[in-house]
Amino acid sequence: MSMTRKLWSLNALSTEMSYDRRTVALALKNIRPDGQLAGHPAWFLDTALNVLKVKPKPVEESFDPKWPDAYKVNAEKCDNFPAGCVVMGVMDMVYRAPALAGVFAVEAGAYPATAYRMKQYLSVALMMAAQDALKRLGVEPFSKGEQMRWSEKEFDECNWPHLASKAGVPCDVEGWRAAMLEKNKAEAQAAA
Repeated sequence: MSMTRKLWSLNALSTEMSYDRRTVALALKNIRPDGQLAGHPAWFLDTALNVLKVKPKPVEESFDPKWPDAYKVNAEKCDNFPAGCVVMGVMDMVYRAPALAGVFAVEAGAYPATAYRMKQYLSVALMMAAQDALKRLGVEPFSKGEQMRWSEKEFDECNWPHLASKAGVPCDVEGWRAAMLEKNKAEAQAAA
């Protein structure tokens, strides 16, 4: 008994291959049909498979446009949607945790200038930890040495005037930043 080839409609191909119907229709637009089903163009499965070589991401597997581009730029480097979601989750924690730590530091009795420095250092430490975590988890391309991209503007910021007021000291973010940079410079020179 020999098998005969079966013709497939656009809807059937879309369903069978988990493609959006519009994607299948666009791909086969200039491909001569192999026959007809109920008066409509139809193709053999191998014809459709040859045209649709790369499976697009399903519609539900796209990143919400409300997420900042700084998040998506790294997530879209991943070869699959779940890995991209892991990257976005890691980035969200990195972008949010330092500000929370700054608030908690002042709540625990630290001076706002100290909390400011801690927030800045923690930001760098968490970026490094995120890169290392993705490497250890085997999330490509980061597991192969690709460096994550970060955007300084995406980091949550503390309400420094409120925290300074709460601590009973003047708010001087620029002064705190300058002192931190000067300290870093002095330490780098001492280490050299």
